[in-house]
Amino acid sequence: MSLSDFELEQAKWRNLVGGFILAFGDVEVITHRLWRDHCKGKAPLFKPRVEALLTALNKLEPKNDAIISCLEAAYRLVEKRNTIAHNPTQRKLKYFSMDVLESY
Repeated sequence: MSLSDFELEQAKWRNLVGGFILAFGDVEVITHRLWRDHCKGKAPLFKPRVEALLTALNKLEPKNDAIISCLEAAYRLVEKRNTIAHNPTQRKLKYFSMDVLESY
């Protein structure tokens, strides 16, 4: 059985989006570890957590420019990540599917 062009395109996008979300999960784990090592209290949500980490890491000598650069890049991507991860269209489809199933 061969896959249609549509199925191949869907698989490509599923892999890209899934890979992006999984990679961002790795960044989340790293920021929690950095928080434990450099900050106090309960870690806030991602954006304020990265802001606080950048402040703390920029005060250190010697500075780890590679980590700071990666955190800055992740910070710039957070809105795109949120759009993908919390896609309102996907939620509407999910609720529509549930409504349809409940009506049977």
